[in-house]
Amino acid sequence: MRIEPLDIKKPVSTKVLPVAGLPQFEKERWIALRAKVRPALVISEVPPFIEEKLRAGSPRWQTAPYVLVAPYYGAKTSSTRAGFSQRLVQRIRLCCYPHLIWDILPATGEESILKLDHIQPVGLHHQSLKLLGYKLSDDAITVIDEWLDWFTRRKLPKNSILYYARNELLPLLTKE
Repeated sequence: MRIEPLDIKKPVSTKVLPVAGLPQFEKERWIALRAKVRPALVISEVPPFIEEKLRAGSPRWQTAPYVLVAPYYGAKTSSTRAGFSQRLVQRIRLCCYPHLIWDILPATGEESILKLDHIQPVGLHHQSLKLLGYKLSDDAITVIDEWLDWFTRRKLPKNSILYYARNELLPLLTKE
């Protein structure tokens, strides 16, 4: 087996792997990913249950319940963490970017950055998701919803909380 960077422009190689448990199907590629357990904000509601009779004959992954999560990354730089530059963190705190949200996590008390451009599905299984029991207030959910609209649609209504906050905070940029 050879490991090389994924290139969408190269045709798929359909070599037979030496392991029966790893079949190589036409137009599919194996990829290797790195992962780390990290805090995340659950962005979506739990999807409705799909009845067994409607799932019969289909692969489990097609109908298994997933939620969308946005991961948090530690803001501070250390010997074991890249972190973010303090100048960038200051701009994130001032609501300059639609895909980055500054926060202090209640579980750790650490300054963190929520990355909306890293939203991903996570299966609702006890081995893949550990709920910590924290819940956003209704006002915080409103702000996250507004931020998601700003990020995904570039829309920020003038009567929104986030629009008001940005108008109050952005003038502070000139004082940097």
